Amino acid sequence: MPFSRFFSHYSGQFYKIEGDIPAGASEGEVKILFENVIRQVLQREYFAVLCNGLSCCAFTFVIFSQDGEGERLDGDGLLVEILSHYGIQTSHQELMWFAQAFWAQSIDLKCKFGWRPPSAQDLPARVFEALSLALGRTPEELRGLMDLLIDEWKRQAGGVMQKFGYEVVWQF
Repeated sequence: MPFSRFFSHYSGQFYKIEGDIPAGASEGEVKILFENVIRQVLQREYFAVLCNGLSCCAFTFVIFSQDGEGERLDGDGLLVEILSHYGIQTSHQELMWFAQAFWAQSIDLKCKFGWRPPSAQDLPARVFEALSLALGRTPEELRGLMDLLIDEWKRQAGGVMQKFGYEVVWQF
């Protein structure tokens, strides 16, 4: 995702979220799909922040996450229990609060250095041309879908930023 909090070789795998846009889908149906996709993207970012903050390898996502999806902590409290052996008393809610707060702070720092979420116009035409061949949709349609996806990210990410008192510097 071009608006991730970070980018690495692992990012491409990290952001493979299942979801198809059916032929003839209405804009409302596409928006609902994108809302779910971005929710999952942000949940995975929060979880990554949490694992990185605890110096966990990226592959521990499957150990500490429910069903190995890397979106939420396991239901058995495995991480909370392990941390208690190190004298850290916490809860799932506190860990996720930390993850979201850290994520929001990192996005705010990027913004202070001039970063802004991109638009589909910022991506080279060849991206949409290649996707067009693979997905059987026109480059113009794919560019429009990317803008919808980015707008949904801005909306959800902006809500998290505001939750922690950060100024949202983009329109959503």
